[in-house]
Amino acid sequence: MNAGPDTNLHSLIIGTGAIGQRHLRHLAELAPGGRYTFLRRDLNSRAVDADYAPRIVTDLDAALALQPDLAIIASPSARHIDVLPKLIAANIPLYVEKPIVITGPDVDVIAAVLAAADPDVPRLAGFNFRYLPSLEALYGLITSGALGHIVRAHLSAGQWLPDWRPRIDYRTVYSARPELGGGVLFDLIHELDLCRWWFGAPHRMHAMTDSLSALNLEVEDCCTALLGFKRGPLVSVGLDYVARQRLRRYEVVGDEGTAIWDLAAQRLHVERPGGVIEVIAGPEGFDVAATYPTALSELLAAIDARRNGKPRPPSLAPRQDLLDGLASSRLAIDLKEAAPQ
Repeated sequence: MNAGPDTNLHSLIIGTGAIGQRHLRHLAELAPGGRYTFLRRDLNSRAVDADYAPRIVTDLDAALALQPDLAIIASPSARHIDVLPKLIAANIPLYVEKPIVITGPDVDVIAAVLAAADPDVPRLAGFNFRYLPSLEALYGLITSGALGHIVRAHLSAGQWLPDWRPRIDYRTVYSARPELGGGVLFDLIHELDLCRWWFGAPHRMHAMTDSLSALNLEVEDCCTALLGFKRGPLVSVGLDYVARQRLRRYEVVGDEGTAIWDLAAQRLHVERPGGVIEVIAGPEGFDVAATYPTALSELLAAIDARRNGKPRPPSLAPRQDLLDGLASSRLAIDLKEAAPQ
């Protein structure tokens, strides 16, 4: 699918690791004929360069002077703060991988810059699970009252860290390195973002984190968080780098029914007194890989409308703007700081 009639999109890419390359592939499909600038710390070429013929720069000001139409930030999250303020102030449309930043002071900096910037510039937070059809359906069950009054929820996510990138020593990757923003609270932040999406801002919270497995990490490999929301529900979130079978399973309990979402089983169903109601089953509603181009195409449509001087209807606003994504980052930061050391 093409993003629009203008295919001469100039994209600034910051971070060309695995996730950055994923975005590049989707950009090439959605906006063929585009131009690319890669911001790096050095001018050395990488294997990925052969596919995109990029201009390589080592200075953000030099990149901004080239007037990109879009910037994708896919560098380690601890380094986002190095580039985000200037990109926001320059009113460059953005796709920023989650988490947006990883310290409280950095949240404050970004919030202040956003407050002074053009609010109509599309800026998308990269919490791509919000684009998963089965989770959109679960959101509908929660917010429509179909489950009755929600009293409790539990979200679990985990996977054996060495299995994530089997060709790479897991101790060297972003996830395992505290200086880059690793650890399960930031790395598996989707579950915290979903809690905010479904239930709003928590008004009380507790967390425990530790490194307990044989992985011997310098970051937390497990976390249990408890969140309380006004008028309910009480929510527990369990995250780990240890589960030997990939796990992502959510349970939402209301007084009219219980919804259970299971990524591995590819099933969303509701348990009621009279039996079980199947809501979504099968791969189409659970295709996480498909959420990336869906999110990017939404952003590109908003950029195309802006570039061509068209009014942007609400349907072309990014589903989750940067300020909302910043709030999910703040929640992860607060939980990390609240956890006893």
